[in-house]
Formats: sequence, structure tokens, C-alpha cells
Amino acid sequence: MYFTVFIYLSRIFLSSIGLTLVVMSSVFLVTNFIDLIKQFSSRSVDFIKITQLALSKIPYLIHESLPYIIFIAAIIAFQRLARKNEYTILKASGLSLWQFLIPFITIGFIIGTIFITIVNPISSSLRHYQKKELAKILDRNLMSFSLFQKGVWFVDKNIDKNHIRLVNSQFLDLEKMQLSNATFLTFSKDFNFISRIHARTALLIEDQWELQDVTMFKASQLSEKYPSYKLLTNLQYDDIKDSLVEPNSVSMWELPYLIQNLQQSGYSTTKHISYLYKILTKPVFICALIILAASFALQHGRNVKATRIIFYGALLGFGTFFLGELTNFLGSNGQLSPLIANLLACMTVMIISLSSIYHSNEI
Repeated sequence: MYFTVFIYLSRIFLSSIGLTLVVMSSVFLVTNFIDLIKQFSSRSVDFIKITQLALSKIPYLIHESLPYIIFIAAIIAFQRLARKNEYTILKASGLSLWQFLIPFITIGFIIGTIFITIVNPISSSLRHYQKKELAKILDRNLMSFSLFQKGVWFVDKNIDKNHIRLVNSQFLDLEKMQLSNATFLTFSKDFNFISRIHARTALLIEDQWELQDVTMFKASQLSEKYPSYKLLTNLQYDDIKDSLVEPNSVSMWELPYLIQNLQQSGYSTTKHISYLYKILTKPVFICALIILAASFALQHGRNVKATRIIFYGALLGFGTFFLGELTNFLGSNGQLSPLIANLLACMTVMIISLSSIYHSNEI
């Protein structure tokens, strides 16, 4: 008998999730489309390309908002069961609250696991594609950074378009925009060597690199030393900031490798580690939100209109969203351990949910 109940409740929950996904995807598509039209107002971009770019961001947005999408879907499903007295009938037949919640928690955990293992790599790839396409259309320089144990490599936006300049640095300070132990390699378009400049530090100020303790090597010439030297560049601070790999642009499977490379290169990886833990704890966070939805919707579902239930549920979801973002911020900034910060959000929501259930007279 319980298997039949399990299947029935699972079907109700899945239909609610499907409905919520369709509505949220439509909202994301419209808002993305409008935002892109504003960005391309001064450029000629065809309708198909705008639609393609708008669609490419939807998997990422759904992935990021999945816990709250499932939370809203759970409220809708619980409210439906409560208003039709189906929950009361199931409870009167001997079904405990936790037996009633098992199908919802199981579905939520499975969907969360599928999203972080399968959908996450797809959404990350599409987000990276969208960023590259936007950079092309808006004439931005989305540079490609390569991380190795001995530092970072990237292509400089040289003033001279007939030359190609590669830059290597053991460490990049984003706050000061300063390179340490930097090497600037200049080649012709045919990749013939022109010069090699090594500097103890290189500071990006407006349209030039200000180098200190410089050693310069030129083709067929002896090395020359300078206490300081200036290199003109078209590179801007935003070019580097926007081009550095953001954790949400990397799949969960590649993120540990990126963290390892960043650590070997001397970069802070707190933000990336925090995001990885946020992804890994997502199924648990979803389960906590489902229990929170049950404590709210089953308690008030028969006495409050459906629209009010959804509205109050949305406010409750916003509160949990704020809590999750706050703990993730504390973890990303190193004020809390990234693991503790993300578990704290899950445990807080779980404790609130269990307390509400325990003190409820309806459940």
C-alpha cells in the first residue's frame, strides 16, 4: 500500500516541479531577452542570436535557483494535498508525517544530485559560451588565462597590432593589479621572437605597465638592465577581472582541479572552495527546504487562500535565500570555514523546520 502512496505523492510533486520550472524558465527567458536587447541597443544583432544567448543562460539560472524552485513546488504540492484533505486522510489511515515526507525528500535529493552531477557541467559550459559571445558582440576582450604551477599566462592587448605579447607572472594581485616576477614575451605575427622583458614587479596603471628591476633581451642583442621601464597596453582592469575564471563558470568536476592549480600558483581559493561546498551541499539544502515547506504549507494550507500561501512561501523562500547568500559570503571571504558556512545554512533551515513541525498542532 505504501508503494502506491509513494508513487502518487511523487507524481504530484513532480508535476508541481514541472509547472514551477516552466514558469520560472519563462520568466528567466523574458528578463534575459530584455536585458540583451538593452545591451545590444547600439549594435545590429539579429533576433535569432539574441534568443540563442538568452536561452544559453537559463540552465545556469535554474541551477543556481533550484533549491527555491523546488521549495515553491513543494509548497504548491503540500497546499494542494492539504486543501483537498488528502493529507488528513493519509494521516488518519496511519501514515506518519515522515512517511508522508519520504517521497518528497527522495525526489528533491535525486533532482539535486542530478543537477550537480549532470546539469551543472552543461550550465557552466553554456554560461562560458554566452560570456564569449557577449564579449565578441560588445567588443570586449575576454582573455584566456592558463594556470600552471609556475604562475599564470595570458595575452596582453598590445598597442602595436603587428606584434603579439604574452605575459607570464608567478602571482597576480587583483586588488593592486600588480604582477610579481613577470615576463613579457613579444613576437611578430609570424611568431618570430622580438624581445623578452623580465621584471620583478609590473603594475597596471591606466594604459601602461610600470615595470621595476627590468632585464630586457632582444633578438641578436645583449641583455640590458633598467631600474624601471614602461610598456604601453590597451589592457584594462576589467579585462583581467572579467576574464579570470569565476567558480560558477566551471563544472563541479573541473572545480577541484582549478582549485589545485590556483593554490599552486599562489592565488586565494577561498571563493572557489566555498562555491564547491555550496554545490555539494545543495541536495541537503533542498531537503531542508522541503521540510520547511511542509511545516508551513501543511499547517496553514486549509485555512489560507492558495495565493496567500504562495506569497507567504515566496517571502519565506527569500528569507532562506538571504540566509544562504549570507553564509556563502562569509565563507567566500574567509570569515567562516567554507564547509561550516554552507552547512550552517542547511542546519539552520533544518532546525527551524523541525521546530515548526514539533510545535505545530496541525501536523
